[in-house]
Amino acid sequence: MPAQNLEMKEFQASSKLIWESMRESIKKNIVYYNFGGTPKNNLSLYRFKKGWNSEDYSYKYYIYADIKKIQECNLDELKKSFQNFFIIPYDRIQKGN
Repeated sequence: MPAQNLEMKEFQASSKLIWESMRESIKKNIVYYNFGGTPKNNLSLYRFKKGWNSEDYSYKYYIYADIKKIQECNLDELKKSFQNFFIIPYDRIQKGN
């Protein structure tokens, strides 16, 4: 998760991890570095990756969700148990969707 708070960036481990990983890749003469996918509307990260001469590839996420099993759960309990995580759009959890 290379997201960062600009005011605290020197204290964020993910930035250091990416930097050290890139340095090691250079030492090992690795030609390709996989930054992972980034939507074009995430402009600052997209421009950063383009600055390293990155190439655009199309990709898709394939996610399986057992809707019937999820619908058996209490929506409030799901929200509490999975705070800050995306499970599935809540309108899909309502019975009958």
